[in-house]
Amino acid sequence: MRKKIDSNSFIITAHKTAQGHNISDVCHVLKIPRSTFYKNSNNHVSIQKKRRKRFRKLIKEIYFASGCRYGSPKIAKKLQHCGEKVSEKFIGNLMHELGLYSIIRKKYTWHPKQQKIEERENIIDRDFSTKTINQKWATDITYIPCAMVGCIFHQFLTCIRKKLFHGTVV
Repeated sequence: MRKKIDSNSFIITAHKTAQGHNISDVCHVLKIPRSTFYKNSNNHVSIQKKRRKRFRKLIKEIYFASGCRYGSPKIAKKLQHCGEKVSEKFIGNLMHELGLYSIIRKKYTWHPKQQKIEERENIIDRDFSTKTINQKWATDITYIPCAMVGCIFHQFLTCIRKKLFHGTVV
């Protein structure tokens, strides 16, 4: 089995001696494969590599401009809107190579109640007028995902108190 060779020194020597000689003979004397010689002698970058490099740059710009939220579908649509011909899969592959991932929101799954819901008597009957503070309370529980849950809950209750005290409901 051949050892990996330092291609720079041998390839430079091979190029110098190959002029006017058979390339197969030069590679045989230097004990390097012809494929290594041809791979390093043809140093131009392919059109596909240039295209992938350009789109990597564009993807990074759009991804970081979106606050790391966009995934391949949105980035592909944005590039298509700009006139680029790209597919969602191509953008997804490049994002995977770059290690970029979108923020994925957890989908809500509905679970039917196992118990029968009992109805309560409507005491207020939409009459929210009050004569004193804390006479009537009404609420609607809405779950808002947030890092500071207590902050939103406090603001919600403050809003309800003000509206109930002044006799209006949101």
